[in-house]
Amino acid sequence: MAKKQNKFFFNESDSPKEKEVKPKKVKQKKNKENSFSLALLFERIKYILKKLLPIIALILLIVIIILGIKACQKHRNNTSSKQTDQTIPQITKSIEIKLGEENPTIDKFISNYENVKGENDTITFDDKNLVDGKYAAIGKYRVTIVIKNKNYYSQLKVVDKDAPILILKEVNITEGTFYNIHDFVTSCVDNSNKDCALSYEKLDYSKYTTPGTYDITIVASDLSGNKVNGSTSLTITAKVEPTPTPTPTPQKPSNPSGGGNNSGCEYGDGTYDKTITLTSNLVKNGCAISPQYAKTDTYISEPDEISKTDYTKLISDLNAKDIDMEVQLMRNVVPVFNTSQKGIVGYRAYTVVTNTANSEVIVEYDIKPNGQRVYKTNKLGL
Repeated sequence: MAKKQNKFFFNESDSPKEKEVKPKKVKQKKNKENSFSLALLFERIKYILKKLLPIIALILLIVIIILGIKACQKHRNNTSSKQTDQTIPQITKSIEIKLGEENPTIDKFISNYENVKGENDTITFDDKNLVDGKYAAIGKYRVTIVIKNKNYYSQLKVVDKDAPILILKEVNITEGTFYNIHDFVTSCVDNSNKDCALSYEKLDYSKYTTPGTYDITIVASDLSGNKVNGSTSLTITAKVEPTPTPTPTPQKPSNPSGGGNNSGCEYGDGTYDKTITLTSNLVKNGCAISPQYAKTDTYISEPDEISKTDYTKLISDLNAKDIDMEVQLMRNVVPVFNTSQKGIVGYRAYTVVTNTANSEVIVEYDIKPNGQRVYKTNKLGL
């Protein structure tokens, strides 16, 4: 007999419900367990913090105390260092002054001099180029300072920032004669006591030959490159051709040393502007010499030496006057041409003293061969 096979049936609508309900119940249980674990963890942390809080506070207090002690020590060290620095001279590396200015005192070189000075302190300047205690040339010079028998060193930088003082004059010549830049210059004074470098603003100014009046601009500069411009004029008068006359027989002049008309002279006779005092007279047999000697040492050395000797004496005279103003000195030796401007009759050595505040000429004079001064201006009563 065949067995009857049992068949199992289940209600499809009921089975899914049972499967859905069981997972939900498990999930809620797990959530409750997790919440309990977190709460327990927080409680433990709070407990531990309560126990450790006094220790943490103590540690922080110790750290603050240590940092405070170190800050106090650092402040004391800085204060001690500053107090020590005050006893050491603080030397300025370099000081700049203008040419001819009074040399600085010790306190100008040492910023804390009041705290370190001694009774017998001294300051010594490099005596190179010192004239009456002042520097007569630009440059850098060593300075030695002695404080409480100990040497310190600095540097004095002497500079020239002032342009020369240029005084010009008008020049009048006859057509066919020549002129040079020095003819336009009455004086050019620089505080370096060196000759000015002169130049025309335009090269054409040196080449005029046609009769007429021309504006001339001259530039004067010193060794430091300071420049000044001056304006003047050149007038060239047309040459009047003389009526031809028989050539006279040359005669010996009656005044061989002072000039006079001598038509037998190759470069013209020895006549010249008698308002000028010649320091060196080159007239020979009433005749002027060749213009080629104008700038050579052959004849200029003698008047130049006379001028240098007088210049040294002038500085001494001015110091004795103790004048309350800044002045500039200029000495020059220039060739003097005869009336016809064809030859040289001698050299003029002259000196000019100018008030730098207003460019006023306060002393001006020519120098005789014996060194005697011929004043044209003497507002200082030298």
